[in-house]
Amino acid sequence: MPDSSPAFGEALRREREARGWSLRELARHAGVSFGRLAELERGRDAHTDRPVAPGYRATVKIAAALGQDPADWLARAGHAPGPELTAEEWRVLGKIRRLPEDERRQLLAQWEAALDAWIERRVSQAGSVLDVSEPS
Repeated sequence: MPDSSPAFGEALRREREARGWSLRELARHAGVSFGRLAELERGRDAHTDRPVAPGYRATVKIAAALGQDPADWLARAGHAPGPELTAEEWRVLGKIRRLPEDERRQLLAQWEAALDAWIERRVSQAGSVLDVSEPS
């Protein structure tokens, strides 16, 4: 479990209250249970009173619900950027997720087409197949 400081819970409470949301409203927006959010804000497990740290998925869901950069919240929670996404990729994804759905889909389709064209050019220049398989 990552080492998170009470700063996560304090920041979470500030952000939630700045929006005028109750814990139940944040739970609905984030898809994280009310009880878990209450523990995270307090920084203590409700049953054992031991310190708790937010998991990776819950942290990303909370950041998305708040419309903020997941990398910032992951760092606050004590998670280091993993090999699956760099900090730069998290920042770009955060920006993409804040776009209206139709604009997001259009932009992603344009980027995918541009990447496909780039890969095709690289393959023809290299004279061999590049490893561009999707991550598993």
